[in-house]
Amino acid sequence: DAAPDAAPDAAPDAAGEGRRGRGRPAASPTGTPPPRGKVGLLAATEREYTEALAQLTLAPRAAQRRAAMAAAARESVATRFSNEAFAQAFCAEAGRLLA
Repeated sequence: DAAPDAAPDAAPDAAGEGRRGRGRPAASPTGTPPPRGKVGLLAATEREYTEALAQLTLAPRAAQRRAAMAAAARESVATRFSNEAFAQAFCAEAGRLLA
């Protein structure tokens, strides 16, 4: 099997719309921590994963919470990984290296 990001639909349709920006949830014990509960839930133990999944599936208003979390995550990806954000970071780093 190909890695998820190597799949044909992993290429962005527009800035920030790659596979990670389409509202599909992901679980990982690594990476940059998101704002707690806004765009995702962090879990380091089996119990924490179980509790997080329960919050998103069994808790009252779980569907609304998932929808709000997905919308916030899409906005975060669109902002943090936009062409403008990349250009600003690239120019800042190039300026630092060339100074």
